[in-house]
Amino acid sequence: MRSSPALARSADLRRPRFRLIVADPDVAMSQPSSLAELDRHGVDVEVCRSGGEALLAAATRRPDAVVVAAEAGELASTEVVTLLTARVGVPVLVGIGTGKGGFAGPALSAGATACVVRPYVVDELLPILRSIRPEAIAVAGPPLQRGSLRLDSDKLEVSLHGRRIRLPLREFDLLRYFMAHADRLLTRDEIWAALWGGPASHASNTLTVHIKRLRARLGDDQSDPRIILTVRGLGYRFVPPA
Repeated sequence: MRSSPALARSADLRRPRFRLIVADPDVAMSQPSSLAELDRHGVDVEVCRSGGEALLAAATRRPDAVVVAAEAGELASTEVVTLLTARVGVPVLVGIGTGKGGFAGPALSAGATACVVRPYVVDELLPILRSIRPEAIAVAGPPLQRGSLRLDSDKLEVSLHGRRIRLPLREFDLLRYFMAHADRLLTRDEIWAALWGGPASHASNTLTVHIKRLRARLGDDQSDPRIILTVRGLGYRFVPPA
């Protein structure tokens, strides 16, 4: 039986995020806007400055994939690829810059999954990451419209009564989750698992702070909210603004 669009969106919001390590000694290369853009597709990026640092990070944090620059620093990229694939068992992509095409053959022979353009391009990275963990990479769907609130995941835009609202990515994801589950009670554990990928940390007020900030951006009354309601002792409920 074919799943409904609502169920598909729900599953999309609950998927564990993709963990990606990028090893690149060049700060300008490893922090372009394209890597930051991966966040909205469900990819968490950690940047390392050398191949050795990436090996340590991969061994302790178990990423889903590693991107290694052809010039990885004190270790040759082929050596980093061999160690990551053979000892850690993680897929490795090798970033090849202009004029560095000679690195591609040795990198693939060493066990690299693929070679990608450097500086990195999100449209090239996403299909490869999706092939590694299809369920983890978010695919932007049609805009969500709940009452007078509209959210466009593809353009990262939110508007209320036709007025644009700028949201940080975490608050954008939080609002998207609320809108996908409008008029339903959501427990703190549900929200935490959907956005942070684990059980709620009851000792932390992180979620409370994000809720407060999101209310402020939506113009919701903190003392008497009408959009994001607090259900005392249980969680929250999103009511679409008329």
